[in-house]
Amino acid sequence: MFESESQIRRTNLTFLLALFFSQFVPLALQLIPGFQNFPLLYHQLLSLFPFIVLYFIVTRKNPLDVLQISGLPIRSTLLIILLVMLSGVFVGVITTLSRLIIPETTSNIIYAVTQGSENNLLAMIVGLAVMPAILEEILFRGIFLSGYREENLMKLSIMNGFMFGLFHLNLDQFVYAFALGIILTYLVVITGSILSGMLFHFLFNLSTPLVVYFLNRANTSPEILAYFKETPPVTNLTFPIVLELAAIAIFSIFMIRLILSKLMRIHHFDADLYQRRFSDHYITWPIIVSVLFFIAIQIIY
Repeated sequence: MFESESQIRRTNLTFLLALFFSQFVPLALQLIPGFQNFPLLYHQLLSLFPFIVLYFIVTRKNPLDVLQISGLPIRSTLLIILLVMLSGVFVGVITTLSRLIIPETTSNIIYAVTQGSENNLLAMIVGLAVMPAILEEILFRGIFLSGYREENLMKLSIMNGFMFGLFHLNLDQFVYAFALGIILTYLVVITGSILSGMLFHFLFNLSTPLVVYFLNRANTSPEILAYFKETPPVTNLTFPIVLELAAIAIFSIFMIRLILSKLMRIHHFDADLYQRRFSDHYITWPIIVSVLFFIAIQIIY
């Protein structure tokens, strides 16, 4: 138990270092000639890739041991595609409900990141789908998950999702990133392969470059384009609509659990083994500092 708690503390510290690195190192690099005009679309090459490389150099860990790379059966691949669609419905619902109290800012971020590349579909797919699917999964469902691998599945999934939400440093994105982080953690642990998380992440993110591209290529009205380029008002929902959305969310959760259960059978996953594992020391000082940093960013911006 002591070794497990020590490993969690080290993992939480690694998360804090990754959070600071991803924010401050790219800013410092902007002062160096040659990096000043680096495309925002590929910012993760500056914020995540160097940290991942440094992590494996400093820790001297075998990437194959940390990442758990193994092939996926065709049945699992098809179920993951279905899981992506159901998760999209669930995330869409909770995001809509969250807009009752949280201002929408994600559209502004997407517009800023894709500005100048709106008509380059391949560039947007690489920047918005391929790179996050690879780099974010290596970081969260690889490096961070390896530090919690001996813990209770539900608790480690919630903790990984919480980290994933905090890392976006945006309250609007935190809501859906938290939910997706939980689903992705369950998926990777159950299948025993980070490739399942990468596939899910890529397919989920793929809709963003496709929407941006076709909105700009089609004869879209200025009003619709303005909706995606400016922060729209908080959605006003009537009580009956809220109930309908809640019902859809509950049904989505049921179907997501059903698919995960099916994947457990396919991969002969021993759920009881993870039920018996637990620790009460998830919230260490690096997590507290990360939360305070997250709050400070919301106040400043």
